[in-house]
Amino acid sequence: MNRSTTLTVIAAALCLAPGVGTSLGQDVPKLKQAKDVPGLVRLLRHQDGRVRSSSAVALSGTIREIDDSKTLAHFVLPLVDVTLRDPYSTVREYAGRALQHCLQNVDDVSILRGAVPPMVDALNAAEVEETRRRYCAVQLSRVIPQIDYEPLLVQSMPPLLSATIEDPNADVREFAGRALKSALPRVRDEETLRAGMVALAQTLTHEDVKRRRYAAVLLSWVVSKDPELETLRAISSRVTEASERDRDEEVREYAGRADRDIQRRLQLAAAAAKLTGPKGQ
Repeated sequence: MNRSTTLTVIAAALCLAPGVGTSLGQDVPKLKQAKDVPGLVRLLRHQDGRVRSSSAVALSGTIREIDDSKTLAHFVLPLVDVTLRDPYSTVREYAGRALQHCLQNVDDVSILRGAVPPMVDALNAAEVEETRRRYCAVQLSRVIPQIDYEPLLVQSMPPLLSATIEDPNADVREFAGRALKSALPRVRDEETLRAGMVALAQTLTHEDVKRRRYAAVLLSWVVSKDPELETLRAISSRVTEASERDRDEEVREYAGRADRDIQRRLQLAAAAAKLTGPKGQ
């Protein structure tokens, strides 16, 4: 079962939970007055878009009165599904506000891990409109720092990198970049790290100065975490070029920081190889 199907099943199961018939028979003001958050969440699956919209608006305010992590955890995955997939923009916007409150207050990392893949998938600029991409990038910049499960970070890296470098929206690039900056140093998979750093180095020649700046900043930070030598050799010439010749002072500064770290590592490795001889190479 894929992630999209899983989320849909979870949300459908919530709709069929005991008491749903009673909740659907009540109007939204009554549910709001009763602070019935589960009832409002169930109504987000109602077939009538107007009911879903009014429920989402009511929910976005009511749910803020709940700060218990365990209680909020039950709503995360159903709200992810509605926020990313409902055809009504009002439903998506206000369900997204409710989801933001959950993500900020839930401390169950397993729940947060479940929210990451669909949001990462929604960074696809070719298929998802700007508002949803921006929302997901912002939330991922907050959630990714709490994730310490490397397979999920490895899986998330390519879409985050693509959004950071290529998305046409500056906010998406910025917040996806923040998430990427958090993920990079905790990834140990050499192939993933190499691909990410090579892509960032290639971005140092991008015509957009803001993208060059961000690539330079990220590289200056990640090379200080001692990635493997082959990756440093692969990006060395591009980083040196940017540090010496880029038209933008900030790009030169951060590329220069990266270049100094890279050259130091390569020089130390060369010196060590001379001491140990052919076997050490």
